[in-house]
Amino acid sequence: MIRSAGLKPFEATGLKFVRLRGCAACARSASALPAENSSGSRGRWRDFAARVGTCGLFAALTWRIAADVVATGRLTGLLLLASEFLVVVLTLVRR
Repeated sequence: MIRSAGLKPFEATGLKFVRLRGCAACARSASALPAENSSGSRGRWRDFAARVGTCGLFAALTWRIAADVVATGRLTGLLLLASEFLVVVLTLVRR
């Protein structure tokens, strides 16, 4: 069906499949790709720096929202802080 529409197959365009379940050709092309952190300790340091940066930005956001809550007495900023905390936690867990 793809060939009848005049479209090139993925191999002809240079695209590679990363991983599909049960596909031997896809597994071969995925094994040919370099590992994500193949640079060793450099990759770990980058990951650590990303975590520190994320936590630092969240700390700055927390500081500003806490100052706003104290100054105005509105608790709506704490809802934003709670949702952003969940985003930060999920981001750190994913890394």
